[in-house]
Amino acid sequence: MAVFRFRLQFVVDQKIRTKEAAEKSMAECQRELQEEQTTLARLRRKADDLAGKIATARRQMVQPPPPLIHNLGQCVEHLRGLTHDAEDLRETALAQELVVEDAEAKLHQAREHLAACSRDAEILNRFKEKQQCRFIQDEKRREEIEQDEAGNLLHLIRKRTQ
Repeated sequence: MAVFRFRLQFVVDQKIRTKEAAEKSMAECQRELQEEQTTLARLRRKADDLAGKIATARRQMVQPPPPLIHNLGQCVEHLRGLTHDAEDLRETALAQELVVEDAEAKLHQAREHLAACSRDAEILNRFKEKQQCRFIQDEKRREEIEQDEAGNLLHLIRKRTQ
């Protein structure tokens, strides 16, 4: 009995390797997106903390008893510094949001690529399965024909010997 050999097995193997590479790429993109989102969350927490410090510094400036002029100058400088830090942090957070959007876009592309690779591999696997079924059916037909011929031959031999 003959053994089924799929002529496009090399292509199937290549498509499977491409699909596995796409899976790894997508996992890497997911990890990168998670890291960038964590960084953005950390920056937002820092911004919230800094906003709280600014609010506290402003309350301290207007609370009675009025601070000394010397202390008032220091409070104003401290408040300016906190405000400047908050602005820098806000700009950094905006830049990080762009990085997160870029990572999301990369992940979307990786998902689409994986879906395309999966479709290609699935199509070739289905084709291989159909070819294998046809091969098996052809082999069964050949075997049936051989059995019929053997049966006819035996029948003719018995008929002659009788």
